[in-house]
Amino acid sequence: MEKYGIEESELGQEAVELNWFKFKSDLEAKLLSQVMYMVVGPCQEYVRRDAMGRRMRQRGVCCTKAQAIEIEYCYSFYKDALNEELQDFYTAFLYKHMIFPSTQPESQDDDEPLDKAKLNKIAGMMRSMDDRELRRALPEETRGA
Repeated sequence: MEKYGIEESELGQEAVELNWFKFKSDLEAKLLSQVMYMVVGPCQEYVRRDAMGRRMRQRGVCCTKAQAIEIEYCYSFYKDALNEELQDFYTAFLYKHMIFPSTQPESQDDDEPLDKAKLNKIAGMMRSMDDRELRRALPEETRGA
């Protein structure tokens, strides 16, 4: 309870107040909105703005303290899961479209080896992606080396 700055007696209270939640990207904003919808149901969402009227990276919703804690917890959990999945998707995307230099460096020690389950997952993602062909602007002979 210390992590969220709340006492156990406050959890049972049904007082609804506006609570603000931070995010870093547009994708995280979408995820936060979905989590707020999951916890609170259909509700009015608020966007915080600074003195100049620019959007800040915060969304608000009217909810109880218990719901606010649940939103924070679920958002943190799903954000971490999303980032892991995006990393796998990015790897699959690079391999599907072969976005690598034509000559590979001799050693790449920074890459960690993938286990069989992870390789199967990435291969499945690759199979589900559309084939796209990049049309080169310059002929092969004229591209710089």
